[in-house]
Amino acid sequence: MQELTYEEYREHGGTSDHDAFLLLRTDCEAELERQTFGRIDELDDKIIRCMVVIMDEVLADKENEGLTSYGNGFETFGFGDGQTVQGKQKRIREICLKYLPKELTYRGAKC
Repeated sequence: MQELTYEEYREHGGTSDHDAFLLLRTDCEAELERQTFGRIDELDDKIIRCMVVIMDEVLADKENEGLTSYGNGFETFGFGDGQTVQGKQKRIREICLKYLPKELTYRGAKC
């Protein structure tokens, strides 16, 4: 897969700094490979936008993001579904289905 540059990331609405982007890009590429079964060769605007949304909304760790409740009886925390591995995987799948063409996300056998 062709690599996303920091300039392309920023042009498509990315908000992380350069150092964070380098780490996020690697994780995002791995997720896209998994979601598309390695079908992406070159990046177009839709794929880049998909990557930016995944990096900024799902993979970027923001302080207290997803915290839905806090109790101080004996330290009780509640996190939204986006903080669990399954929740993140579900959100990444939703983003891919929204931005990518169907032929990239199709999970069936080729005929």
